[in-house]
Order: sequence, then C-alpha cells, then structure tokens
Amino acid sequence: RGKCGSSGAQLGLLAVICLTFTAVVFYYILIQPAGAMGRFLFPALPAFACIVALGLARLAPQRWNGLVGAAMAVGMAALACYALFGVLRPAFARPAQVDARELANAPHQLDVQFGDVARLVGYEVSTASVKPGGELVVRVYWQALRRTEQQHVVFAHLLSDAGPMIAQRDTYPGLGRYPTTVWEPGFTFVDTYRVHVPETAYAPDIGYLQVGLYREDGPRLMTDDGEDAVRLQPVEITPLSGAVPNPLEVNFGDRILLAGYSLDRRNAHPGETISLTLYWRALAPMDVNYSVFAHILGAEDQVWGQDDGWPNHGDAPTSVWQTGDLTEDHRQLVVGLTTPPGFYDIEVGLYDAEGNRLPILADDGRWLDNRVLLSRIQVVSP
Repeated sequence: RGKCGSSGAQLGLLAVICLTFTAVVFYYILIQPAGAMGRFLFPALPAFACIVALGLARLAPQRWNGLVGAAMAVGMAALACYALFGVLRPAFARPAQVDARELANAPHQLDVQFGDVARLVGYEVSTASVKPGGELVVRVYWQALRRTEQQHVVFAHLLSDAGPMIAQRDTYPGLGRYPTTVWEPGFTFVDTYRVHVPETAYAPDIGYLQVGLYREDGPRLMTDDGEDAVRLQPVEITPLSGAVPNPLEVNFGDRILLAGYSLDRRNAHPGETISLTLYWRALAPMDVNYSVFAHILGAEDQVWGQDDGWPNHGDAPTSVWQTGDLTEDHRQLVVGLTTPPGFYDIEVGLYDAEGNRLPILADDGRWLDNRVLLSRIQVVSP
C-alpha cells in the first residue's frame, strides 16, 4: 500500500510538471512577437505519435494490433522519406542552370561585371508600382565567374529619389542554397529576391531598385565603370486610400491609434528642421496624459534629434480626447549639429508620466513593440 501511494504521488507530481511546462510554453507562444510556430510542438511529437498509434489500435480488433502497428510504422517511415526527399531536398537544392534560350527571353538583358566574381546578365521586376505594405519580386540573372574563399552577400535595395532607403533585402545567393564559396565558373542561374515595402513607407514617392554584391566582412564589389551597384528600373510607390496622409493602423495599448503621418522633407543638413505631422485617433476615453516621443534614430538607437511632449505641445492633452477623436499633432525635429551623414529612422510612440511606454498591439492582442518606425530620412553633409 505504501508503494502504491508513493507511485501515485510520483505520477501526480509528473502530471503537474507536464501541465506546468505546457502552460508556460503556451503562454510564451501567445506573447512572443513572432506568433505561434509549429516548431514549438517538436518536443511533443513522440507523445503525439504514441497517442495516434493507440487511438488507431483501438479502432481495430485486438487480434489486428500487430498488423496495425506494422502499418503505422511503414506509414511513418514513408512519410519521413517523403519529407526528406520530396520536401526538404527540393527546398534546399541549388538553383537550376539557365540556358541560352531562357536568358534570351529575360525582359531586361545586361552585361555588368562585379569584380572577378560575378556578371549580371539580366533582370525582371514583378511590377513598376507598389503600395506601402506590398512586395516587389526581383529576379536577377547571375553568371558565376569564380568560386570565392569568403561568403559574398547579394543586396536588392529600393531607394527613394529623395535619398532615403525605402526597403531592402540582403541575402546569400540562392537564399543560401548556392553560396559563392561553391560557385562553378560559367554557371548561370536566376535568383529571386522578395523586397517587402514597409507599411510605414512614405507615399507618393518615386524610387528605383539597385542590386549588387559585397563581401560578408568587407566592402561592395565594384563594377567595370566604378560603381558599387547597378541601378535597375524606377518604381512608383503609390499611396493607400485614407482620410489622412500615409494611413496606418498602429494600435497603442487599445487606447490610441496612430492613423497616419506626413513629413515636409526627407533629407536635411545638420541643424535643419524636419516638420512631422502625426494623426492620432482615440480608441477609448483616458484619464492619463500621455506624452508623444518623436526621435531621429541612428545606429545602436542613438538619438540625433527629438521632440517629446504632450500632443501639440500641451494644447491637446490625451485626457480630454473622446473616443473617435482625430488629433493632428505637429512635431519639429531639429537634426543635431554633429549628426554624421547617412540614413536615419524616425521612431514614434507614447509614454506616461513615469516613462512607461504604451505597447503596440497586434490584432490578436499580442505585444509587438513599444515604438513604430516611420519613413527613413537622409542627413547630408553641410
């Protein structure tokens, strides 16, 4: 009787540990920014397999248990082989070689050599216009010239004619399936890059695509004419429809919505001022006066200019907002005199009197961040 009681207590403790672990993992899935992912279930797969096997065995007469077990083992082995050879192997296979006929059908043909590593022989872009939140599919035809000892990275950048970078994709050739360290001289292939345009991208705007190569630990490769990138076709960024410029739906703590923004300029010299207008919509009545922060943000989150304070510098405190109210908030961002030339983000958010920032929430209530990055700006030399 003592042994039975001890075994029962041990089983109970084991059950509590398992349930606690499951609850912790489930809670983490709910709150982590990337959302629920199937890999979180990997530790439970053996248990799932046992439960499935037991359930199927109960459906058949007991005398068939051996046959059911054998059938399940064969089925699982077949599924594993299919996953390996039918899914994983094709997904990680190197790009197919392009023949002369396919290359001749490329919409845009080029002959640009990057150092002694690669030659750009053609390209294709999915569309000539895109909206914020949209995607550009860029297909680039590369010809390998030699195998390298160090990894090289391909970049596909969407830049504004006004200067700032709008979107970018930096990756290894073949998305890592055909790195330059295994290139075969003369091998021609098509590489596809999906360039996602942020929802906060400024519109309307005219930009252009450029592509190139750089060493993983070094500078960009130069072309024969001394350039470090090849400029492809222009791309128009068309605005989304809405009541305010650059419409957004950034939910700050189910209290305030950033509905849009506008800028009077996107490049400036040190010491000059950039006017930023924010459009806030009240989602619920508030008894707290939140402050707005608007920062010119550089590398390692260094602030090079800012304008913090109540909306409209105290003329429109959040405690008097009513649900549905739209408030136009004007900010003046002075670029610091010592700001080095380069690209900078504009970050925006809200915080209370204790400095606690309002979190940005996803549609399902998950915490995403406590700031939003708007359009990039460019600081140019005086």
